[in-house]
Amino acid sequence: MRVKKNTPAYRRNSLAVVVCLSVTASTMGVAQAQDTKVQNKTIAVTHDCVGTEYTRVIGPSPKTLSDSVLQFTPNDFKVTYPEQAAPNGQFEVTIAPSQMSLKDNSVAFFGASDIGRLKYDIVVPEGVKVASATLGAATGLMPGAAAPVATVIDEEGNPDPNGHIVRVDGGHTVNNGPNAAINSPAAGLRIKAKSKFTLPSLTLKLVATNVAGQELSVGLRGAGAPAERGGINNSFSFAQDDSIADDDYWCVPTNPEAGKLTTTRVVGSSNIALSKTELDIITGETDTKLQAQVTTTAGNSQLLSQGKVEFFVDGKSIGEVNPDESGLAVLTHTFPQLDDREPKKYNVTARFKGVDSRILPSSDSETMRVTVNPIPLTDVATATTLTTWVAAVEDAHLPVVLNASVDATDSSALPASGAVQFYRDGEAIGKPVAVKNGRASFVDKVSAEEATGKSYSYTAKFSEVIDESVAKRYLESESAPVTVDVNGQQQTQTTLEASATELAHGEVAKLTSTLTFGEDKTPLAGQKIQFRVNGLDHGEPVVTDEKGVATLETKLAPGENKVTAHFYGEDVDSVQYAGSESAAVDIKVADKSQFATEVDLVVNPTAEHGKEAKLTATINAEDAPAGALDRGTVSFFVAGRLVGVAPAQAVDGKIQATITHTFSGAGDQEVYAVYSGVEDDDIQVLPSQSGKTTVAVSAVDIVIEETTPPAPQPGGSDLSGAPGSDSLGEGSQGSDSQGSSKVDNKTLLAWILGGLGLSGLIALVVGLFNQFNR
Repeated sequence: MRVKKNTPAYRRNSLAVVVCLSVTASTMGVAQAQDTKVQNKTIAVTHDCVGTEYTRVIGPSPKTLSDSVLQFTPNDFKVTYPEQAAPNGQFEVTIAPSQMSLKDNSVAFFGASDIGRLKYDIVVPEGVKVASATLGAATGLMPGAAAPVATVIDEEGNPDPNGHIVRVDGGHTVNNGPNAAINSPAAGLRIKAKSKFTLPSLTLKLVATNVAGQELSVGLRGAGAPAERGGINNSFSFAQDDSIADDDYWCVPTNPEAGKLTTTRVVGSSNIALSKTELDIITGETDTKLQAQVTTTAGNSQLLSQGKVEFFVDGKSIGEVNPDESGLAVLTHTFPQLDDREPKKYNVTARFKGVDSRILPSSDSETMRVTVNPIPLTDVATATTLTTWVAAVEDAHLPVVLNASVDATDSSALPASGAVQFYRDGEAIGKPVAVKNGRASFVDKVSAEEATGKSYSYTAKFSEVIDESVAKRYLESESAPVTVDVNGQQQTQTTLEASATELAHGEVAKLTSTLTFGEDKTPLAGQKIQFRVNGLDHGEPVVTDEKGVATLETKLAPGENKVTAHFYGEDVDSVQYAGSESAAVDIKVADKSQFATEVDLVVNPTAEHGKEAKLTATINAEDAPAGALDRGTVSFFVAGRLVGVAPAQAVDGKIQATITHTFSGAGDQEVYAVYSGVEDDDIQVLPSQSGKTTVAVSAVDIVIEETTPPAPQPGGSDLSGAPGSDSLGEGSQGSDSQGSSKVDNKTLLAWILGGLGLSGLIALVVGLFNQFNR
């Protein structure tokens, strides 16, 4: 510190101070402090000082009495501080001045230049509370002088536990506080001339704000402000004993950075929790919402929306999303579908990635267990019925044909994996038979010799089956038992004939079956024949007539049809007629016939406004059957607007539709027609549209026969023309060869003025209308 008397009454000094701060983070306070790096620095600060000289007798001197130079050396401070602090958490800063010496270069007769009332002020940020201020040891202070103390003060230098200035002094200052005095250096912290000394270190325990991202700087008071004599906003002040003249000095750092010797950023910690610990979903569900709530120790929690939450499934990232300002993060994810009905579990975690320099990342959340379950099954009851018939003996065995029908109570189709197990007298026979189209069949071959005169009880049982595609479980069902009595048999023969093996779509097929028995093929009357198509019963059974014939007329589905006739056997007068089945007859039915159509529109290319015109559409379809086309209708459009609909009818060997239409307005108008088409069970006649025809619509000229105007009434005016004229006035038109006149607007006006009656008024209106449309 160099002090030079360079004005009559004042002194200015440039003071170089190097400050080294030691800051140590601790974990005291409301919020837990995170691990942080501690900085150790040495910072040079240059001061500018101004002073006032006093004489012991006359007070402030009007002029310089002498030039003396004092200098502190080496002028350093050491500081340490943490880079980060938790919101509302405590952190520690230590300011340690190094050893200094005072060199006296004053004129000899002034004697030694001792210093007293020394203080230095440290500023902490607004909103930061000083929890404690502790001083280290001081050396080289003048014996008998006051001990240094650290006090939290306000701007006026008064003690204030909520202040943001920490002062180190000996209880006496030049100004700005209790026990302040000028022209009296022998008080407070005192330093002997030419001595070496160390000011006490200052350790501050500070409570941070809760504003994440805020930088909390501790620095010297008055940094960057101008030095002011008698001012309070300064870092150092002291008094100097100059034997004859006592001097007071006030010093401020010349560089503004000295006010931020330390910078500790408030950085919040974060925590994340998933909304649930267990979550059950159904396979096939999409966009499952995964929710995580992020919290922070920071007071400005809205910063959370600037961070990212990353979600993981079984440790693999599935995406990240910004939370909202409340910290809620929602990510949708679709879990894989199950391959079977075995539930699958997944472990879901989330992690907040932090907000740079403001909120620290979180650790992983607790795990949420997500279970993907199979689709819940709907139980569907089934009903199984059993029919039997006994066929003719083959190779000494009697075939008992078992036909099971299985129906779901909700009328849905059974899955292909469904199967029926057949039983004879309670014992399973053969392997389960797959159900196809609700049917399953099995032939039980029993010994013909052993079976004669016996009875067998048959049942069919449908086993429970699951159809994953429709999430249904078809429940087990069992038929009622059917008793088959085996007696002496008469063999039967069933034949089948069809009226045709190729049919048009919708054409009726005539099926004829003949039932006979014995070697002479005697007709068997009064028995039921069941016709079957592609293995399924078709219609109700038909009873044979006295010739053993059963006939069915029916329509078959388009495509290939394999048709058979079945006699299921019957006991008649103690005689058992064995069942029999005809050979299959293949009948092919054509698909529905489809016919394309064309529409030709006939219309006069010109028309007059207000006059009717005929619109005629002719419909053509190559090879269409008679009566197909005339079941449709034709819609007519003019200028894109529907103007009429007419039925298609046969006219002179053509299929046509006609309407009359009155055109309005003038100019070109497009006309087209649309045929509706026809569709029924057998054919499809396709709709079609005609091309567009342009009709030129012209305005109509109004023609009025010449007549003689009525004579003027007595006392009235002659309005038939201009005064003294017997004409219609200027602009009237002469008659044509047929004795008629074309009337313009002026003529019409003259007619009105001439007293024409109703006919004249009508002519006026029509004429004006035509003039408007021209």
